[in-house]
Amino acid sequence: MNALAVCGILSAVIYALLFNFTLVKIFLIFGGLYGVCSWIFVGLSASKYNNARRKIMICTWSDPVGPEIYGCIKMNFENAAKFLNELQEKTGKHITYVHLVLKTIGEMLKEFPDLNGRLTQGCYAPNSSIDVSFMVPVDERNISYPICIKSIDQKNLAEISEEVEKGVKEAQNKKEIALLKYVPTCFRGVLCEIRAWLTVSLGLHIPFLGSLSYPSGHCLVSDISYTELDTIYLPFTPSLRSPVSFVINSVKPEPCVINGAPAVQSFLTLTGTIDHRYLDGVRAAKAQNKIKEILENPANFFKLD
Repeated sequence: MNALAVCGILSAVIYALLFNFTLVKIFLIFGGLYGVCSWIFVGLSASKYNNARRKIMICTWSDPVGPEIYGCIKMNFENAAKFLNELQEKTGKHITYVHLVLKTIGEMLKEFPDLNGRLTQGCYAPNSSIDVSFMVPVDERNISYPICIKSIDQKNLAEISEEVEKGVKEAQNKKEIALLKYVPTCFRGVLCEIRAWLTVSLGLHIPFLGSLSYPSGHCLVSDISYTELDTIYLPFTPSLRSPVSFVINSVKPEPCVINGAPAVQSFLTLTGTIDHRYLDGVRAAKAQNKIKEILENPANFFKLD
């Protein structure tokens, strides 16, 4: 339970005991009615199923309400690796699979505008640009910061590489806002929700809080390929309100069959989490297929510049 809710409940109990016992009486009446309803609708025959552990499990979690759709794509990365090598030789820039994935996701969002929007005032509103964020780990503080690449669909891979490199340096020097540093956690959660509503749902710019409009873009991308982990899905962060997120899980050689013959080639695994309120499962599958189509043959979609 949220700490602020606990404080509110304790305050109500203390107030009722010290100043107005009527609230306690009302609570006892409704508690008794709930017990009677349980006896009527559940019945004694079900008591053998409702042991102490099951009751703890029932009261620990609420009914499922999450809108997540999960997907996993495994793509042959041989053509992409050749494309990146040729691109680095031609441009002299350090362009990696991370930059290629970011650009690909931007192209997917361009073709599927249902995912490039926000929910505000109970309605869907499309965004005016395609912004994608890449989560950068800052090892010294054991935290990650999002680098937001604005209008990523209008930038080439070399420009994306430069912007990510610049963002990494800024993230390493980024400091927490002094105003929020000493705010208790329970109140900070409320402030984060208010800030998310102002900067994401309404798209307002609040410089004195260090908050830009759409600070984390409209899609989050994280890279865990440097770890030993196999498959991870990125959870939604309520304060960022991004409708879609992706995790680059691994790029490694795996056995496969090419033209009927056994072979070993590089494969990239990408997992995605999509908000069901923005599109259904069929559209989500088509969006993931678009990503696979681009990453398996990037030379058909991007120029060597």
